[in-house]
Amino acid sequence: MQRIARMSVNGASHISSVAVVGAGVSGSVCAQTLSKAGVNVTVFDQGWTAPGGRTSSRQAAVTGPSGAATVRFDQGCQFFRHTPGMQPLIDEWLAAGVAAEWACRRGTLDIRSGSYTQPDALSSTAGSHGGFFDMLSPGPLYVGVPSMAAIPASLCSSTTGSSSSSSTNTTRASGSGSGGATMNLVLGSKVTSASQDADGRWVLSYTSGSARDAAAGGSGVTSNRSLPFDALVFSDSLFARPGGASHIETPGHSTASSPIHALRESLASARRVALFSLMFALPSPGLSLPFEAASLTSPDASHGIAFLCEDSSKPGRERDDGLRSYVAVTTEAFAADLMDPGSGSAAAIAAAAAGALPVQSSSYRGDKAALIWARLLEDLKSTAGASVPPTPVYMHAQRWGAAYTDKPLGVSHMADAHNRFAACGDFCLGAGFGNAALSGEAAAIAVVRMLTPSAEPML
Repeated sequence: MQRIARMSVNGASHISSVAVVGAGVSGSVCAQTLSKAGVNVTVFDQGWTAPGGRTSSRQAAVTGPSGAATVRFDQGCQFFRHTPGMQPLIDEWLAAGVAAEWACRRGTLDIRSGSYTQPDALSSTAGSHGGFFDMLSPGPLYVGVPSMAAIPASLCSSTTGSSSSSSTNTTRASGSGSGGATMNLVLGSKVTSASQDADGRWVLSYTSGSARDAAAGGSGVTSNRSLPFDALVFSDSLFARPGGASHIETPGHSTASSPIHALRESLASARRVALFSLMFALPSPGLSLPFEAASLTSPDASHGIAFLCEDSSKPGRERDDGLRSYVAVTTEAFAADLMDPGSGSAAAIAAAAAGALPVQSSSYRGDKAALIWARLLEDLKSTAGASVPPTPVYMHAQRWGAAYTDKPLGVSHMADAHNRFAACGDFCLGAGFGNAALSGEAAAIAVVRMLTPSAEPML
C-alpha cells in the first residue's frame, strides 16, 4: 500500500483531503480507494437516508397472506458481473458479506413465441446477444446483500454524517482509512458550485435540507460552504447538464482550453437513456415462470419490458411469508412513451436531456405503474407455463431519467493534474455496475498520484 498522501499549504503539512461528489457505485469505490491510500475523503450525496445512487433499494409495508409484511426491492441496478479487473473488488465484497453470487435460472424470453432459452442453448443461435446489461454472457452474476445498496453503504461506512448544520464544514467522521485518515459522508447535500481558492484548493457551495424538513420543524433549506479540499472528483455526468437537478457550476473553468470545460462539452452533448422500473409483490406462487431472471426480446423489437426478475430469489431476499417480489425494467422505447405518450422517442429524450421531466409524485408513479403492469402482462401472455397473475399486493414505479449514457467517453476516467480534478462514472467506460466501479477506482489512483507524485504503486 502506498504511503499517506500529504500536501503542503503555506508551509504547513497536512493529510490530503479530497471531495467526491456522488455516492453511487463509482463515487463510493473512488472514496474507499482514496481512503485506503490514507487520504481524508468527504463524499457529498443528494440521497436522504443512504448512499447508493442507481443501486438504491425501496422498502414498503404491505399486507400479505400471512398478515403484515415488509417488501424490499432493488429499484435500479439489478446485478453485476465478473468482468476483467473486477475480481479483487468482488473478493473484498464477498469476504465482507455485502455481496453474494446469484445462482439463478437465467435466459432470454421471446414474447412472440413465448419460448424461453437458456444461455448455453442461445450461444449457438443466430443473432444471439448478451442480453440485458450482458446478463447472458458466461460467468456468474452477483448481487449486493441484503440489497444492491449494501455495497456503496459499506464502502462509505455504516455511520453517516448529517448535512443539517449550517456551519462551514458539516461533515462528520464516519469511518477511518489508512494511517488515521477519515471517511465522511454528507447526505442530503446538493453541491451547486465548485471553485478554487488562491492556493488552488477546491471549495464547494452546497445546499442541505428541504421544504419537507422545514414542515417537520427543521431548519429547511440552508446554504453551506465547505472547507478547502486538495482535489475534487465528480462521479455523476449530470453535473454538466445546465438546468438539471445535479448541475454544478465551476467558476474559472469556462474557457475552451480548460480540461473541465472540455469534459463538460463532451458530457453535455451525450445522450442519456431513460428507463422505468416496476416493483411489485404477488402472493405465492407468483408468476410461475421457468426462470428467475430473463432478458425479454421480440423479432420486431415491439416488447415494452427489457428485463424481468424475481427479486426474492436473490441472496438475502428470501421470503417465507407467502409473498414473492419482482422487478421489471422497461425498454428505452417504452420508457420514452411513458414520459411523453404519443410524442415519439426523440421528443421524450430531448425533454429528459433538458431536465424537463415532471415530479415523480404519488399519482404520477401510480399511473406509470399501472401502465407498466399492463404492458408486462401483454408481453407475458404467450409464455408457456406462466400463470395469470393475481392482483399485486404492492406496485411502485421508479423513473430513471438518466439510467445511462449511450455513448461513453471510452476512457477509464478523466483527470487534470494541474487543477487536481478527476471525473469517473459509467459515462467513461460504459453502462453497467462493473464499468462504474472500475472507473471510480481508476480516478482514485489518478488523484493519489496527483497529490503524491512519489507514492508507491497501488497494490
